[in-house]
Amino acid sequence: MTTSEAVTTHTPGPWNVFDSGERPGIDAARISIIVYGVGRDSLGVHGANRGEALANARLISAAPMLKETNYALAMMFLQSSLYRTDPDVREAVDAALAANAIAEGRTP
Repeated sequence: MTTSEAVTTHTPGPWNVFDSGERPGIDAARISIIVYGVGRDSLGVHGANRGEALANARLISAAPMLKETNYALAMMFLQSSLYRTDPDVREAVDAALAANAIAEGRTP
């Protein structure tokens, strides 16, 4: 990994699904992140059909918010007594932190 790759982060949220008829996709602030086409011309979000592709786009567009919320909740529980005493909470927190590491391009 080069230095520039190490400091590069995702496009800041919020991301929004847009559906302009033939080409639904995801945009953020001033740029389109993913555009969905038809058949072999598809770019980005795919699905077995248009509905599934839109559902995939909605899930992807929620990623920045999910990542931030996931981290905030993990930190809250990490500092609680539940993390130290409840193995299920510890497992969930560890999984949440691992997911954030993967999203940031780090090894969990």
